[in-house]
Amino acid sequence: MTRLLEFFKKKRNVILRCIAFFLAFVVLFSLFTLYDNFRIDVDKYTIASPKIGKSFDGYKIAHLSDYHNRHSDVVDNKIIKRLKKENPDIIVFTGDLIDCRSPDDKKALSFVEELAKIADVYFVTGNHESNLQFYDEQLFSDFMLELDESPITVLSNETKVIYGEGGSAIFLHGIDEPYFMSDQYGIAEATRKNCSTLEFSKVGFNILLAHHPEQLDIYAKYNFDLVYSGHAHGGQITFFGLGLFAPDQGKFPKYTSGLYEYGNTKMLLNRGIGYSLASIRLFCSPHIIITQLKSETF
Repeated sequence: MTRLLEFFKKKRNVILRCIAFFLAFVVLFSLFTLYDNFRIDVDKYTIASPKIGKSFDGYKIAHLSDYHNRHSDVVDNKIIKRLKKENPDIIVFTGDLIDCRSPDDKKALSFVEELAKIADVYFVTGNHESNLQFYDEQLFSDFMLELDESPITVLSNETKVIYGEGGSAIFLHGIDEPYFMSDQYGIAEATRKNCSTLEFSKVGFNILLAHHPEQLDIYAKYNFDLVYSGHAHGGQITFFGLGLFAPDQGKFPKYTSGLYEYGNTKMLLNRGIGYSLASIRLFCSPHIIITQLKSETF
């Protein structure tokens, strides 16, 4: 004991400096994490194709995902303000508007109603919409009815044709969350069945809204030109661009954020806005994707 006390006396200044450094690191890291969870990342992409008619040249699409009825007016206001600045032609939302473990339908609906004041909003369900029926079947029924009656468009294995000048058109498809069919099929088989119901255009530009990015190979088999997806939360915690974990992909997921290509299909993957099990994001801020379409000739 005496030797230990003598050691601390000799190394007192060193030990105090180490403690001070550690506390400073904890404080700075905590402040950065707080800042990182409340700032908004905006990524912009240009997608060119000869299938895009000239009337859609410069057409702007904003993409959001995985809101999880996030209780932050700060984040909401930043997103709304940025989208007003971007002035998109449409907004697409790829699932998990609500969080099934702590559902707040009023918060979720209020957010999309604000989005609908900016542009037409197209929405597809995610696993949290599906899982909500197991947590609270009545709330699930009420929430889906409220969505149908809201100013947004819910695409449930449906196709919306957006017409431009000169007869040109964009075919916007949306599939249901495959978890809705999990009692009968696996995710992959349910995804194939959902995609097979769509009115696919062989000559027009086909855009798919689908919650699960890990099913990209299936989307590519149906020759969608562009897919918008979410679900992965960017890996939730990222280091040097490598995500730590994503649902239905596990550790170090392949699909986390940004642009991916599989055959002739491009996929834009949004990191989302909120969080579910882990109430923290690290190097993985709330995310907006802005896409500008470009008419391309051979």
